[in-house]
Amino acid sequence: MPYKITVTGADHEGIVNNVTHQIAEQGINIESIDTQTSSAPMSGTQLFTMNAIILVPPERSYHSWADNLDEVADSLNVTIDISPYRG
Repeated sequence: MPYKITVTGADHEGIVNNVTHQIAEQGINIESIDTQTSSAPMSGTQLFTMNAIILVPPERSYHSWADNLDEVADSLNVTIDISPYRG
């Protein structure tokens, strides 16, 4: 099942590494990934965005891998949004 994940938050070292590591640990394939940074309008703080398309094996329970990504998001102080990908 394909999903789109979007990671957003203040830019800091280790976001891509931690998120992709967790995805790989779950046996999920990353089909595509794109990252970018931009300056926040008011403060100028560097903001990070990552968009990825992942393919989750059918035997993987949504809650098992999504809950693990939520824990990673909390530890990194970022937001991870997950939605079905319809190409």
